[in-house]
Amino acid sequence: MRRIKLLIGDDDSSYVEALVRYLIASGQRFEIRSHTQIGLMTPGGEYDIGLLTEPFIKRIEDYGDAAPRIGKVFFLSGVGESLEGYETLYKYQSMDRFMEQLLSAVTIVRAPAGIGKNRDIRRIAVMSSVHHELLMPYTISVCRILGERSPTLLVDMQQVSNLPQLLGRTDGRDLTDLLYLLSSGAPLQGIPAEYMGFYENFSYLPPVRSSFDEGNITYEEFEKLVELLYSCDYANLIFTFDSIVSDMTKYLYEMDEVFLLTKSGAYFEGMTALWRRMFEEAEMESKVREILLPSASITGGGIGVTETLLAGAVGNAIRRGLANEKRA
Repeated sequence: MRRIKLLIGDDDSSYVEALVRYLIASGQRFEIRSHTQIGLMTPGGEYDIGLLTEPFIKRIEDYGDAAPRIGKVFFLSGVGESLEGYETLYKYQSMDRFMEQLLSAVTIVRAPAGIGKNRDIRRIAVMSSVHHELLMPYTISVCRILGERSPTLLVDMQQVSNLPQLLGRTDGRDLTDLLYLLSSGAPLQGIPAEYMGFYENFSYLPPVRSSFDEGNITYEEFEKLVELLYSCDYANLIFTFDSIVSDMTKYLYEMDEVFLLTKSGAYFEGMTALWRRMFEEAEMESKVREILLPSASITGGGIGVTETLLAGAVGNAIRRGLANEKRA
């Protein structure tokens, strides 16, 4: 995986120390060089992103041709400050929003030519044979845990999704807009940042807009989407489905694993047995990991649902299930 090279310059050493710790723990594979003293920032070097306060930006400008080569420089700012010619990144905002803006400088970058589907990408479909009410909270929990290890992208393929509600987001662009862009033949160099969100330590594509007449993603659209995703620098691609759709076998053939959420009891076992048979007929049973997940008493409807799950038995079960894996 390509590492994202960051140059940070700020004389607030406590802030820089806390920021570096957060970025390293984010699972985004940052390679960081930080400075808290202007005189110690040397010329030369190449970086994808610079996070710099005004004195450090002026220092780089003074270097002229000897200045470090930086793909995108953000003016690292306190509240209400700006610097002409530079995009402002506010220091003391929500870290999710901070990361979204930061990663916007790199999410549109494709992997090197010739590297795509053959790259070591883990592709997981999360589904439920019993229409489990915890499908989305469970998926978010998996993404957060995998995101602790390596760059992870959630692609919400549900026709009716509560992902925005669970994340407390009202994203502007969504998967509907991205699919339209792909179908129009736009020469994309990757995923435009305005179509993506970031939560905790994973990125996500907001779901299609719900409608009685629309909302189905055709397999042709899906093919174009995964071709784009394979070219981007993610180690884990997580796809969530809330129902069986036309050409479902084709969708699942693209996956390495299927996490199938089930419940205990004769009624639910009967439903799961039907799914089991379908996977066997499609010769995909080796991909399926059945996950017995109990029902949950849920109060509220926002981000607290996922927080509660991760802190309790469900989060422990997910971590145990992934703990012994050698890959992320």
